[in-house]
This record gives sequence, C-alpha cells and structure tokens, in this order.
Amino acid sequence: HCKDLAPAIKNLTKTADVRIILKEFPIFPNSDVISAAALAANKQGKFEAFHNALMSTNTQINVDLVMKIAAEQGLNVEQLKKDMNDPTLKEEIKNNIILGGRLGIMGTPSFVIASNVDSQEKLFSIFIPGAVSEETLRQAIQQAHEHVKE
Repeated sequence: HCKDLAPAIKNLTKTADVRIILKEFPIFPNSDVISAAALAANKQGKFEAFHNALMSTNTQINVDLVMKIAAEQGLNVEQLKKDMNDPTLKEEIKNNIILGGRLGIMGTPSFVIASNVDSQEKLFSIFIPGAVSEETLRQAIQQAHEHVKE
C-alpha cells in the first residue's frame, strides 16, 4: 500500500501547502533492514532519492535489492552498511514503533494530518489508518487548513 500511495504523496508535496514527515515503521519481514537503510541514506543526504527508488520498484524488496538500489542512487554502500548498525538509528526506529503504538498505528501507510503543529493554540489533527485516495488526503489537508483559519 505504501508503494501504491507514493505517487499521491509526491503529488501532494507539489500541489498542496504541506510538510511531509516520514517515520520509518517496519512491520514486514526485511522492513527493519529497509528502515535502517533509509535512515542511513539520510546520513548521506540521499533519503528522498533512496526512498523514491524503493517506492518505485515493482519487485519484492530484499536486502540485496536494497543495496543495489542504494548503489544506483549514488550512496556509498559500505558506509551505508556501517551506518545501518548505528545504535542511534536503531533507537530512532524503536522510538517510531513506540510512537506508532501510542497513536494506535498498526500498519502502513498511516497518516496524521495536523494543522499548526508548531503551536498548541489551534492544534487540529485527523488520523487516517491505512491507504486512502489522494482526494481523501487532500480533503483532510483542506480541513486542517480551514481549522487554522477559524
């Protein structure tokens, strides 16, 4: 479902007034490796390119494919492998899982559409647990924007 929604998320970043925050939340076999690789790619400044390449692949992702995609995206694969074992990355993933549990997230993708996240004054949020259409996401974003204007 994450792969299916990737084009919609990309469209939203181009056409809507949004800030997207992706959290690595491994739930499938090998997804802990994929999550660690994505965070390690961020250390090399290539998270977005790596993430987009992973989302655009049509095959089952495994460790070998992750490393192949990393190399294709210009990542230093040896450094990536070292960084994947960084305890701070493992801690970040662990914290994401804890946060997900607190939010009631049991699968991916899940969305929290929030307004005014930098202030508690007019905080408004919508939780969407699962894959939805781009239009549904746009409507939720619009609701959040309207709430701020009130």
